Formats: sequence, structure tokens, C-alpha cells
Amino acid sequence: MLLTLVTRVAILYRLCAFLRLAHKSLINTIRFMTIKMLLIQASLVMAVFARI
Repeated sequence: MLLTLVTRVAILYRLCAFLRLAHKSLINTIRFMTIKMLLIQASLVMAVFARI
């Protein structure tokens, strides 16, 4: 009984750590994608202004 409780806690702890890492990497990915989109939009705007 005690062993299963310990393993459950260990699994939960590992899951939480993994989720925290995944969350951090997800935030970094979203930030990177946002910056990329902004750069693409800026380059498009520059191209449009250069055409005028």
C-alpha cells in the first residue's frame, strides 16, 4: 500500500516536472513564432513601401 503511494507520488512529480518543461518550451516556441510572424509582416510592409 505504502509502496504504491510512493510510486504514485513519484509518477505525479515526474509528470509535473515534464509538464513544466513542456510548458516552458511551448511558451518559447509561441514567442519565436510570434517574432517570426512579425518579421515576415514587417518585410512585407517594407516590400510594399519599396514598390510605391
